[in-house]
Amino acid sequence: MPRNTQPAADLRLHVRFEDSPYNSFGDRYAHVYVMPVVMARGKYGRQEFTAHDVDSCDIDVPAAVKALKGLRVRAQMDDHSTGWYAYRLHFSIDQLTLDEAERVLPVLRRLERKMTALTDRFGYPRDLETFLARLADAMGLPGKPFVRRVTDDQDYEGHGHRSMGADDLRWWLNDEVSKWRERHGITASQDT
Repeated sequence: MPRNTQPAADLRLHVRFEDSPYNSFGDRYAHVYVMPVVMARGKYGRQEFTAHDVDSCDIDVPAAVKALKGLRVRAQMDDHSTGWYAYRLHFSIDQLTLDEAERVLPVLRRLERKMTALTDRFGYPRDLETFLARLADAMGLPGKPFVRRVTDDQDYEGHGHRSMGADDLRWWLNDEVSKWRERHGITASQDT
C-alpha cells in the first residue's frame, strides 16, 4: 500500500532589487535580497497561486522546506563599485533560541558542504549571480529556480512573479543596476 506523502514543494529563490533609502555621505547604495519561497495555491482566502513564505500556514510543505525559514542572502552595491559585494548565505532570526539554532545548523552545514564542493569543482564564484546559481544547485532547485515580483502588465505567468534561470537573473540584475545608475547620474567613470 502506498504511503501518504506530500507532493514536492515548488521551492524557488525570490530575488528583490532595492534602491536603498539609506544613503550616507553622498554615497548611493543598492541592495539585493534573496529568500526561499514556495510557489503554491493557498488553502485559505482567495486561494491564489503565488509565492508563499516557506513557513506560511496557508500552504502545506515538508518539514525540510519549513526548516529554511529565515534563510537569506543579501548583497550591496554602491556608486563607487562595479559589482555586488558583502553577500553570504545566512539566517535572519530575530531572537536566536537553542531550538532555532538546532534547526538552522544542519541546514547551514548541508548547504555549506554542497557550496564548498561546487567551489572545489568550479572555482570561487566571481559574482553574485554565480553564487546564487550555485546556491540554487546546492538546494536542488530544478528548472528556473529564481522568481521576482512583476507588475500586472508584465505578469505573463499569472501569479505576480516572473520565473528566471541563471542567465535571466543575470540580465535582469544588470538591467536593474543600469536603471539605478541612470536614475542617480552615476557614470562608469565614477567606478573604481
